[in-house]
Amino acid sequence: MRFSIVAGWMAVAVLTSVWKAAAQTLPVRTGEHAGFTRIVVRIGEERQWDLREDTRAFSLSVAPGVDGFDLSQSFDLIQRDRLAELAFAEGELSGTLACDCDVSAYRYREAFLVIDIRDAGRDDSDAAPTPPPRPTRDADNAARAN
Repeated sequence: MRFSIVAGWMAVAVLTSVWKAAAQTLPVRTGEHAGFTRIVVRIGEERQWDLREDTRAFSLSVAPGVDGFDLSQSFDLIQRDRLAELAFAEGELSGTLACDCDVSAYRYREAFLVIDIRDAGRDDSDAAPTPPPRPTRDADNAARAN
């Protein structure tokens, strides 16, 4: 009897951990910069992404799909003069723009997706530079050896 109770609780624990691994919500962080607003989503190395832009809007889909995006801190550090709204619906992150801005995206350090919303027609020389690629372990070791 005692064995069956322990085995039952172990089964519940295993099923709960499998469910948590399958149910994934991606964190979304934002920042305000001179001439652009940046959105960073930790999508992981294994995910593919597709960003579609429309008039004053964009939508982001990822594969494999997720259960949602954590938008709880999305507007903590930014105004709503470029990005008016973020929402999760029908498996996509959608953004509503408050301006006629240019939207671009790139992967950073394999695990992050960076979405920049720039003032339309703004010269990129004023914007923050794209960070350099992450050094490899061999490059770190060579630098320490010198």
